[in-house]
Amino acid sequence: MKSGEGLDIEVGTRELQSTSRPTGPPEETAGHTFISERFDLKRVPTQQRALLLLSVAAAILDPLFFYIPSVNGGSICLESDRNLGIIVIILRSLVDVLYSVSWYFHWRARRGTGATASQGEAVDIRSLDTASAEQTQSSPGKTVLLSPKTAVVMLSILPLPQATAIAIVIMKGNPRLQQAVMLIKFSVFIQFILRATVLVPLCHKTMENSPTLFKFRFWVGAGFNLMFFVLASHFVGAFWYLLSVGRTLDCWRSVCRSHGGCNPDSLYCGGSVGNKSYLNDYCSPGKTSNTTAFDFGIYHSAIESNIVASTRFTLKFTYCFWWGLRNLSSLGQNLDNSAYEWELCFSICISVIGLILVSLFIGNMQAYFQFRTQVQLEKMEKKEKKRRYLLKWETFKWLPPDLQGDITACEEDNWVETNEVDLQTALNCLPQEIGGRIIPALCSKMASEVKTFQALTRTQKFEKRVRPKVYRKGDVVFRKEHPVDEIVIILRGTLDVHAEDTQDHELGPWGVICEEELLKEIITSSRKSHTSSLSHPLSRVHVTATKKVDALLISAKDLQLLMKDVNLKSILANISLHLSKEIKLHFCLPILSKLPALEKVHGKALEALCERAVPVSFSPQSVLVQDDINKMFIVVSGRLRSYDKKVGSLSKECSDKFLGEELLQQALSTDPSDNFKPPVSPILIRAMTKVEAFRLMASDVKWVRKEWLYKEEWAMKVFKKNFSRRRNMSSVEGK
Repeated sequence: MKSGEGLDIEVGTRELQSTSRPTGPPEETAGHTFISERFDLKRVPTQQRALLLLSVAAAILDPLFFYIPSVNGGSICLESDRNLGIIVIILRSLVDVLYSVSWYFHWRARRGTGATASQGEAVDIRSLDTASAEQTQSSPGKTVLLSPKTAVVMLSILPLPQATAIAIVIMKGNPRLQQAVMLIKFSVFIQFILRATVLVPLCHKTMENSPTLFKFRFWVGAGFNLMFFVLASHFVGAFWYLLSVGRTLDCWRSVCRSHGGCNPDSLYCGGSVGNKSYLNDYCSPGKTSNTTAFDFGIYHSAIESNIVASTRFTLKFTYCFWWGLRNLSSLGQNLDNSAYEWELCFSICISVIGLILVSLFIGNMQAYFQFRTQVQLEKMEKKEKKRRYLLKWETFKWLPPDLQGDITACEEDNWVETNEVDLQTALNCLPQEIGGRIIPALCSKMASEVKTFQALTRTQKFEKRVRPKVYRKGDVVFRKEHPVDEIVIILRGTLDVHAEDTQDHELGPWGVICEEELLKEIITSSRKSHTSSLSHPLSRVHVTATKKVDALLISAKDLQLLMKDVNLKSILANISLHLSKEIKLHFCLPILSKLPALEKVHGKALEALCERAVPVSFSPQSVLVQDDINKMFIVVSGRLRSYDKKVGSLSKECSDKFLGEELLQQALSTDPSDNFKPPVSPILIRAMTKVEAFRLMASDVKWVRKEWLYKEEWAMKVFKKNFSRRRNMSSVEGK
């Protein structure tokens, strides 16, 4: 069948670019068809599937006409199965009506495309022959109506089998019943062949034009071949049954002609009655030993098993279907033929049809296995390429072994097509269940490699705040004298850092690009009661990528929010000593300089005292000051409440930022080498919320006094002594 005669057309829609367009030939766009939305041609794929199902249903129903004639073993005459005939006639008529309606809408769709073409819109029918292209474009509806395919369809739905079946059902005792049986035999046979010429191309085109419905083409092709094999077995079995009935009638007529007194009309049920028991001596295989018995050939089993005389339709159907399936699959090798010409022709057809169907089925399976082999080879090649790319991807080695195995085994990535692997590509190409584990794994590795973020990487919030970034060679990461609002953690590659006050250097994996002023402001602002806006400092360095770089970025605002959940002690323990000192001075120096006991103390001494402060934290309801005051606290964040010991119920919120001023005064007023008894606090101070503070001991104050205050006093005494000596010497010289 030519492709131009197919039942399916692929359609799409496109907006008109202009309301007036000159009439011209259709426009092809990438092999697709565009037609007007005037007719609802979106239903064409549905009509195509409906035609397929109706064709299969008709192919199943047609052989059932062969089961209407049957043999009455008791009366030894030919009769018909009235109930089966009525059911088959109704079902076949219903299928033909539905088939005609579907074909009408298909013809109307083709006619609609012709109307669209006449208006100058882009129209084309896919899979049409080149020879008939101009005719189809000029009047496709007329072409479809007058095409040979339409003639085939019309002949296949002619109600000739129904009319013949009605005649068989109503005929009783009429010798013309044999002619009716012959007519139904040839009419159903011809219409079945016609339906096959429509069904086979329709299956292939449905498979090609419905990729969403038939996704796995080779399996569906094997399914179609199996369906054809089953339909052929069904038809061959039913045809074999009808021929068995005919051979039985031939045997009766042959014996009747050789015996006198036999009326041939008595061989049809409902006609004349006579003694016909002697017919069983010649026409009943297995029940007679007569050497002159009729040779039934391949129909022997149907007559011997009494299938032709059975009144159970299911038994006849299953037995005949099994016979057809067995002989088609064995290519007719088990057939024991007689010397009857039409029987030999039938056996030859069985062998040829079986050979064709088996060859198609085996060929389809071979194509499938070849395809599978090719797919496996492509997968192995792709996996080997991916393995080589992964070995070049330095970030891959930072991932845990189990995640590395999952990434290597994953088949849903497509980075082989890009010939490169980076962090962004991996996250985009890998499935969510695998790609979603990469960032947490890198953050976990960061905890051991980057000390600055060791405390932050233990929280899931950090994993959600960081984002991947890929820098190409030559990309500028930070520009000098430009605001900096993010921190960069290098995973692979190198960044060149250029600064005027220091020597140029490169940072490799797990290096951190972060302005110290920005980090200091992030830490200090995170301890405020309300979230304040950050002032982004200007970059003091110029940073560029010397080659491809995988990095993780975190904005200053996100880092500020994360710092709120981390203890100040953990933060200071994981940053540089210089930055830790700066943060201590930021929190402690303003508070200490306002204390009356330290007003006249030199600034260097206060800075030394701030450096000795130790960060501590208290959970809610913890007691900071109770009886003996042996510690001093510089409160950074949190709320406190004081309780009067004399009146236990009297309490108020404590707003003091320095606790233990009595201990400070006593440590400053006594000799550093003397021991003293700690003062007693008249109040109890308890934390209402989480409190972060810096702790000072009396020994810290004594050390500062000894190292700084005494040195200042001794230096002042030496200065005064030298000054008075010089003044006395100058007065003596004057005299």
